[in-house]
Amino acid sequence: MNRERLHILFLIVVTGCMTLNAQEKWTLEQCVQYGLENNLTLMQMQGEKDQLLVRQGAIRNNRLPGVEMNASQRFNFGRSLNRENVYEDINSYTTVMELNVELPLFDGFQTRNAIRENKMEVRVSEEDMAAQKDELALNITNLFYRAAIYKEVYKIALEQKKLTGDQLQQSKSRVEAGMAPKGLLLDMEAQYAEDELTIVEAKGNLDRALIELAQWMNMTESVETFDVAIPSVPDNRIALSAGNEIHTDRFPQLRSAQFLLEGMGWAYRKTRSGYFPIVSLGGSIGSSYYNQSDMQNSPFSRQLKNNRQSYIYIALRVPLFDKFVTRSNLRIVKAEMGNQSFKIKEIENTLHSEALKIKADLINSQQKVVTANQSVAAHSEAFRFATEKFSAGKISVYEHLQAKQKLANSQSQAVQAKYELAYKLAVYDYYYNR
Repeated sequence: MNRERLHILFLIVVTGCMTLNAQEKWTLEQCVQYGLENNLTLMQMQGEKDQLLVRQGAIRNNRLPGVEMNASQRFNFGRSLNRENVYEDINSYTTVMELNVELPLFDGFQTRNAIRENKMEVRVSEEDMAAQKDELALNITNLFYRAAIYKEVYKIALEQKKLTGDQLQQSKSRVEAGMAPKGLLLDMEAQYAEDELTIVEAKGNLDRALIELAQWMNMTESVETFDVAIPSVPDNRIALSAGNEIHTDRFPQLRSAQFLLEGMGWAYRKTRSGYFPIVSLGGSIGSSYYNQSDMQNSPFSRQLKNNRQSYIYIALRVPLFDKFVTRSNLRIVKAEMGNQSFKIKEIENTLHSEALKIKADLINSQQKVVTANQSVAAHSEAFRFATEKFSAGKISVYEHLQAKQKLANSQSQAVQAKYELAYKLAVYDYYYNR
């Protein structure tokens, strides 16, 4: 009985810990790390890289000798060839066994070039994975900050509802005391209902943003309780790089294209090996057993010993005319190398262009944050002054609600500007501080 109680207590503790973990708010670093570890595309790319490594070993094994064993059993009925190579009207059967070995001595450097081509393919795969990780990290960062925007907008909506609720209580007291018309109370109740609708819309936007973020992270459990922590955004006074040049060779997408071009060079050399001769060294050892009816046949072991034969050979294969297949393949690879060179230049130009645009966007975002903060400060003071005048009955409810709405809009714009700056700073670091 005590053991059952301990088991139940253990389950309660574990369930409580799992619930706490499920309700834990995720930071940006945690979201990015989880997304990188559970991304299916990255897993598939890792599998493709493993296949390339296995293929590299298979190519290396082409240098090893090939060994095979052959055995055959033949039955002859009627007229057949005896062991003295004379035809007789007699039934017989023959057993033949042999072991063959062949070692490639020279294959026109095809194996060597194929190995180097495969190494370049592995490096291309590694750089593609690095580029995919960078892209995934930036996408998760963007979605994280968007969720943070909606979360703060939702918080602003709750604060606006609270302000309206306080004003509604004041208006109700003033109407009951006969100090204000009933229309004032109705207007405040309508505004309170609108604030509730705004909260519902803000909560819906927040939920959709969190679900989309969880989807990019490939989170399949506890999605309903998934939440993010409000991040601390760095100061908007950021020292930008004085120059506009970036180190393009640090970007994995460019390195991938360069390794691919280098791999094409080795593929060109591998194809050119079709012009070279192939030399191989081989050998064979075997024996046979003959059995003829109506005759005295030697024992099996004795015949295998007496009939044993072996030989060594060197084979030379010289390509004379292959219908221009090798020449055509070389032209194709050379054309692909030319196109790849243009693609590398295009990637470099794109990286420079994107870097310049993000630098300009970052400067603009810094200015937007400053302007948005000034707008919030001004509208906060305007709303405070409007609240005092409304309480004194000097302005109408519409003027007061208009000031309140302007404050809410300025706060939302400031939140959006703040997190847009944070995301663009992350992109700026990606281009200039790699």
